[in-house]
Amino acid sequence: MIRWIFLSLLIPAAALAQGVEIRSGGSRAAEPEVLALVKSYTPHLMAWTSIADRDRKRRPMVADSYFYHDLNGSDVGFDGLTARHTKNDLKIFEGRIYDAILYQEESSAILTYKSWTRGMDKGKPFEGTGSAALVMTRTAKGWRVLADIVGQDPPAPANGKKH
Repeated sequence: MIRWIFLSLLIPAAALAQGVEIRSGGSRAAEPEVLALVKSYTPHLMAWTSIADRDRKRRPMVADSYFYHDLNGSDVGFDGLTARHTKNDLKIFEGRIYDAILYQEESSAILTYKSWTRGMDKGKPFEGTGSAALVMTRTAKGWRVLADIVGQDPPAPANGKKH
């Protein structure tokens, strides 16, 4: 269970590449730069042939203090996440996101989403649903991803379809 929830971090790319609607939440409209970061960052989470290549493309888009937080309560930095995924021989075969909502304030933004994934981790197949948040911050270098946070399992989509 935790294995595929941990992997839901990788879901937004497939869905956004297929044009999943991102709703705007809160009272402030998303800035074009935030939308551009979301659309630039998320494809590199699914469109990768190797973990090293994936993270080479993502690194310029993350804040220096980036971290990943998973259900077991552990936080790991960018390099630690790369090492973990490499050690686990992570592979994502298929994934979808739904209920994507983008909230933005002056110097922070959060994309929340629910997801379904199917893949391989530590040599074992997995399939399941999860929820996550992509946290972004305005820096001197522009908007950057500050954190990927994995949450509890959401209920199934209203239409009952996995994807």
